[in-house]
Amino acid sequence: MERFSAWSLFQANQDARLMFAYRGPFREHLTEGIIGISENTLEGEAELSKVNRKVSFLLVECFQNILKHGDSIEKKDIDHEAMFSFRAFPKSFYINSINKVNPDDKDKLAEAVELVNSLDKKELKELYLKQLQDNEISERGGAGLGLIELARKSGQPLRFDFDKDAQGNTLFNNQVNFKKTDDSEELDFMQTSREFKSMMTDKGILMCYKGDFSQGAILPLLNIVEINIEQGIGSQEAKKVGHVLIEMLQNISHHAPVVNGVREGVIVIGQKEQNLYIETGNVMPSSNVNTLESSLSEMMRRDEEGLKELHKQKFKESIYLKDKQSTGLGLLQVAKACRGRISYRFDEYNNEETFFSFRAFA
Repeated sequence: MERFSAWSLFQANQDARLMFAYRGPFREHLTEGIIGISENTLEGEAELSKVNRKVSFLLVECFQNILKHGDSIEKKDIDHEAMFSFRAFPKSFYINSINKVNPDDKDKLAEAVELVNSLDKKELKELYLKQLQDNEISERGGAGLGLIELARKSGQPLRFDFDKDAQGNTLFNNQVNFKKTDDSEELDFMQTSREFKSMMTDKGILMCYKGDFSQGAILPLLNIVEINIEQGIGSQEAKKVGHVLIEMLQNISHHAPVVNGVREGVIVIGQKEQNLYIETGNVMPSSNVNTLESSLSEMMRRDEEGLKELHKQKFKESIYLKDKQSTGLGLLQVAKACRGRISYRFDEYNNEETFFSFRAFA
């Protein structure tokens, strides 16, 4: 089976303005970065303020629900693995999550969602006020405030089902839809999310993102990755990984084309045989492929010392060039930091453009 790649992610999400997926332990600090990613994607829209407030609320509440369910799992599994993803389209926004729940809470949770889905806007408000007044808020079970507010803010029924993983754990699969206009499309990503989580687990994918790579958009992305890397492998190794990550993000932010007002690209972060890798991808003019491939081939022929020499040479050449971005120093710095453990591929996108993917083992 072909490996999952930046090209695969790009192909599967061409219609989405933004796609983000995270698999791993869930901790509170991720919330701010996730909101930052979504808000930067929505910048420039006429209804920015109104849309952002609602979408940000939905993201936080969905994320908090995962954390609450995690608290109901045994203490030894407090960093339980889950998947959280969202997709933005011109007229709609979808949030999907899959996480473990206590088997004893399954029926209560199903009843709570079904109750919320059966109520209209007025009835939801009445139930919300009753919960506040009577202080009948339940952490697990009952129509808690979180579920009520998700239904109220989204204005749509909550999609859900249950499944079991290979270890027999009970999984709660949930989707929240937000329609910007009454005529917005309504898509179902429940099965897609289930398959995507399975693929991410099988192939060691930790995070992937397709969307804007302008400076403002990649900062929250960088924060999410760096904090989790440091907690997983230690601060010293994280510095090297962070350096490679920054170079690759900067490279794509400089070279990715602007599509519909955003600098569009893809990033995939995963593990293979205990090694962390980062892969980026973006569309480029096919006329530039031969020149880039020649440079990359030269990098891959060099050993560690050879890469250092090539870097010195290219750096000197860059001093006399007006266009600093044409030197290829960014990818060369990545190759140097990774001691040549890089790979790349070119995939035909259309008659005039090619999709370029670059992978580095940090």
